[in-house]
Amino acid sequence: MGMSGYTKLFSTIIHSTIWGAADHVRLVWITMLAMADRRGIVEASEPGLATASRVTLEECLDALTNLSSPDLYSRSKEQEGRRIQKVDGGWLLINYAKYRKLMSDADQREKARVRTEKWRAKCNGRDDSVTPGDAGNDPVTAGNACDDIAEAEAEAEAEAGGVPPKPPAPIKSRKKALRPMPTDWEPNATATARARTLRLDLPDEVDSFKLWTEAKGSMFASWDAAFLNHLKSQATRRDERGGQRSEADWKKTKAESTGRHYPLFRDIPEDQMTDDERYPS
Repeated sequence: MGMSGYTKLFSTIIHSTIWGAADHVRLVWITMLAMADRRGIVEASEPGLATASRVTLEECLDALTNLSSPDLYSRSKEQEGRRIQKVDGGWLLINYAKYRKLMSDADQREKARVRTEKWRAKCNGRDDSVTPGDAGNDPVTAGNACDDIAEAEAEAEAEAGGVPPKPPAPIKSRKKALRPMPTDWEPNATATARARTLRLDLPDEVDSFKLWTEAKGSMFASWDAAFLNHLKSQATRRDERGGQRSEADWKKTKAESTGRHYPLFRDIPEDQMTDDERYPS
C-alpha cells in the first residue's frame, strides 16, 4: 500500500509547457502530482489513473505517452524533459525530489516567519516581571525570553533559506569589582618569589606598597596583581638608577605618601633615637 503524501502545486506550472498541453494531459499530470507519495511514486494502474483523473482510458494512455516523452522546451533538462518514468506498480515523477526540496525550503521559511511574527506580537505586550530561574542563574523574565527566542527563530529562518546564521556575539567578560586592601592581605608565594628574582627587599616593598596605596586610597580588583606590578615598577626604577634601591629612596617614598618625616636610621645611633624616631606613627 502506498504512503500518502502531499505535493505542493507551484504557481510556475502556468509557465511550463504542460500548461499548454491538451486538457486531458494536464488533468492526468495534476492528478499524478496529487497521488504521489513521499518517494515521488504514483501507484496506480492505467484504468485506475484514468478514473482518478476523470478522463477516458484512451485519453489517459495518450497523456502517459506524452508525459513519458522528451520535451524540447521543458525548463527541466533531466532526462530530456521527460516528466514520468514507468516503474514497478506505477510511475515515478522524475523531478519530484527536486521540487519537494524546494517545497520544504519554502515551507520552512514560511513557518519560521509565522512563528516569529506571532512571538513578536506576543512580546509587544510583554510583562517584564521576574520569574524564577535556575539556582545560580540570572532571573528569567518574559522580556529576555522574548529576545532569546526571537533570535533563535531568526537563525532558524536564515538556515531554512540556506543563509548561514550570523555568529553569536562575543561574550563580554564581567569586570571584577574594585575593593580596598583586605585587612589581612599579605604577599603570596608568587610575589615572594618575584621579589627574590628581582633582588628586592620584600618587607620594605610591602611597607612601601601599603603606605602608598593607603595614602592614595587605591582600589584594585586583585591586590596580588597590583603588588606584582609594584615590584616590577620598583625594579625598573632601581635599574634605571643603576643600583639597589637605597634606604633614602624608601624613606622618601614613605614621606611622600604619608606627609611624615622618616629619619635615616643609619645616621642616628640606636641609643640616641627617640621613640618617635624608632617607631614613627
